[in-house]
Amino acid sequence: MRLCILLTLAALACAAPASRKTRYDGHKVLRLHPAQDCDVEFLEQMRESAFLKLDFWTNPAIGMSVDVHVQPESEEEFISLLQERDIKYEVMTGNIQKLIDDEETSNFLAKAALVKRSGTTYNILNTYARPAEINAWYDSMAAKYSNIASMTSIGQSYEGRDMRVMKISSGSGKPAIFLDSGIHAREWITIATLNWITNEMLTMYGRDAAVTSLIDRFDWYILPVANPDGYEYTHTNDRLWRKTRAPNRGWPCAGADPNRNFATNFGGEGTSSFPCSDIYHGGSAFSQVETANMRDFILSIKGDLVAYISLHSYTQLFMVPWGYTSRRPADYVELDRVAYLGANAIENVNGLKFTVGSPAVILYAASGGSFDWAKDNGIKYSYTLELRPDDKAFNGFVIDASNIEPSGKEVYAGITTVVNNMKL
Repeated sequence: MRLCILLTLAALACAAPASRKTRYDGHKVLRLHPAQDCDVEFLEQMRESAFLKLDFWTNPAIGMSVDVHVQPESEEEFISLLQERDIKYEVMTGNIQKLIDDEETSNFLAKAALVKRSGTTYNILNTYARPAEINAWYDSMAAKYSNIASMTSIGQSYEGRDMRVMKISSGSGKPAIFLDSGIHAREWITIATLNWITNEMLTMYGRDAAVTSLIDRFDWYILPVANPDGYEYTHTNDRLWRKTRAPNRGWPCAGADPNRNFATNFGGEGTSSFPCSDIYHGGSAFSQVETANMRDFILSIKGDLVAYISLHSYTQLFMVPWGYTSRRPADYVELDRVAYLGANAIENVNGLKFTVGSPAVILYAASGGSFDWAKDNGIKYSYTLELRPDDKAFNGFVIDASNIEPSGKEVYAGITTVVNNMKL
């Protein structure tokens, strides 16, 4: 048995050839502090610069810190431009590759711990698994808990990967909740967190009164990997890839930002028409097959849906509509009430504070987002959560696997509190 485990661990370590991966040796993350409108305008221009090739981890906004990944070859030029405009900054991370290496090690150790306990790599809990592994695990869990769980495909991604949704239900005809994660490929913690939540619900049904009540009162639809091509690419080629992977005709840059590709205020503020931009909205609303698949499935069950919750990272936010404007929906008081309860429940688990507010007010306007589209289509309680770490962290999207379980526990508390406090 020991030899089998060692061979399995070796296979895990060699799952993707290291030579294919983009490396980030000497790449830095600068934290900027824009103080006036012209600073924000300048940074937005820099974001679109093909020459500097900046990667904005957070978006420019007055009074907010802005994390920017800077390549070694453009560092001197970019810092010079910041100094000319007297935009304050500090170095948060001096070597992104070290963060990625540490995260990879933590994931290897998490997988090794699973193998040691069970002698198999089939379980993915508390690890950063790849799309095929996640689909296989969900299928196995649906078979094991067939009394409440079933799987369906909502379509294939551009590269032909199955987009699978789990339904957790103890009977038909109930109001429904839709959860998704991984819309942005590099936000690994969101997918692992949703996997943890799914496992908690399946394994505790019939054993825990609160979980049992949630499943007996609501149907749950769970899409763990909303951008499977991009997510796989982060494992095999580029850990920091964000978008989908469909080619853009006439451009060397692939993909669009799926969370700018929904129909609500498509192409508006907070998006880009430049295909090489990380916030490129795509050629038209739902031009990406992944968002079109989500649209079609959600519309097919829209009559049952009372809540839509999308998981993103990072900065610890509990966001309420609208994302594209400071204008609020007519029922904003109720949406905010429930959001604050959810944020308080999160804080009660591990002490992490999640700021409640609409993106256009507490951050920046962003159009074409999934939760705005869900709200626009009559799903009353529509939220986006930005998970750990907070906005003071130095590591951003690259987060040790030891964070998965605590993230799962706190986000589960937030989601279930939302659901338990909705007025239907």
